[in-house]
Amino acid sequence: MRLYVTILLSLAIGCGGDDAKNAAPSGDALDASWANIVVSQPVRFAEVVGDERTGRRDGWIALHQNDFGAAVDAFNDGTPHGKLLATRAAVERSELFEDLARVNDIAWFSTFSTWQQRTGIPEGSGLPYVAGLHALDAGDSDAATAWLELASNAKAEEVRNAALQLTERGNVTGFSADVENSLLRSLARHELARQNGDLLPILQRANSALFSEPVEVASDEEGSGLPALTVERSFFDPQVGRTLALGYAKNATGLAGDASPNSAVLNSDLDPLAKALFGGAPAEMLAQIDVAQNPTAEDDVEWAREQVRRLDEHLDAWEGASFANASDDGKALLQDLDLADVFRSRILLGLAREALRGDHPRRALAFAQLALDLEHPREITPVNHPALQAVIVEAQLRTGHTREALDALQVLLPAYPVLLGLDEVISDLAILQNLDRHGDSKEN
Repeated sequence: MRLYVTILLSLAIGCGGDDAKNAAPSGDALDASWANIVVSQPVRFAEVVGDERTGRRDGWIALHQNDFGAAVDAFNDGTPHGKLLATRAAVERSELFEDLARVNDIAWFSTFSTWQQRTGIPEGSGLPYVAGLHALDAGDSDAATAWLELASNAKAEEVRNAALQLTERGNVTGFSADVENSLLRSLARHELARQNGDLLPILQRANSALFSEPVEVASDEEGSGLPALTVERSFFDPQVGRTLALGYAKNATGLAGDASPNSAVLNSDLDPLAKALFGGAPAEMLAQIDVAQNPTAEDDVEWAREQVRRLDEHLDAWEGASFANASDDGKALLQDLDLADVFRSRILLGLAREALRGDHPRRALAFAQLALDLEHPREITPVNHPALQAVIVEAQLRTGHTREALDALQVLLPAYPVLLGLDEVISDLAILQNLDRHGDSKEN
């Protein structure tokens, strides 16, 4: 186990006058970074982290480990300062689930369209209802109308009734939590969770099927005379991804006390080091070291790799100089908290997200993959922010590499079991993409 817990526990009482040995400013843009402040001013870092009396040290440990839920709980001690720190962690969690909500939309849209194209929709299936619900929730009213019309032919009365109600209302809101139809009650639960941020009812049901239907499966041996088997086909709830993103965003704004959690943290009187700690680098800092400047219009992977090479040159030079001039406490923090690698990872995560916003998934994939700690690439660690895997999943899906996306999602499942439904959908997509029109595997 790494020594960072020990370091955090001892710094508050272990730092003395050693700051006289701090590295002198070199004029490099990275001198103003949070990573450099931690190494050159370990006493200040200890003050920000706090001691046993503040009760917030566990929050910083959790935030460093990318355990955002634990960080929110540890920071939120009822004080204004604690709420601001809890907001900081809540924003990290909210942004992660925003990433995953995009993945959710891509996966559901792709799965339904591929199902229809490759094998056709099974007669009487409730699948069109789930597809219509997702399309309506995602704002695609034309697709929702088409799918819900198909759902009116579902064998299950509850599905037919829910499809009719959605068609008449034209949105997913305004349904009563007391209605007899369980599918409509589910809509009411999602609406309430999005309004008040109470996600427990959603989390409790997220890995349960929204509904199931019987499916007859023919015997594997043609002409065997064996009767078909009846199995259950289950459909997960397509609203979960968006509800989690909206609910966690609601939690963050609730902690902040206004409508902008990022603004509440950045504009508070919180120590500037606390605002930036374990984060990335602002755009102006990257501009000063000529990283991520003048991007190409194309989805250019080589341009992304060149930016990483430039960043690594600056970080390597900074790390070497910082270690040579730091106090013993500064050296310990630099090494045992993996500060250079954590800082690098957060910068590349920011660039990967920006690339996705600019419709450059290949560029995003390069940034995210190069950000990973190669010694532990399939674990969430201080270096491996969970959003890196979310970015990889999205980029792989957007470039047509479904099995690679599914593989990346497996890294997140142990820490976020709520993603089981998303995992099932992407698994279905991978299978469907390998089928011909008659349902035979192209691998056979």
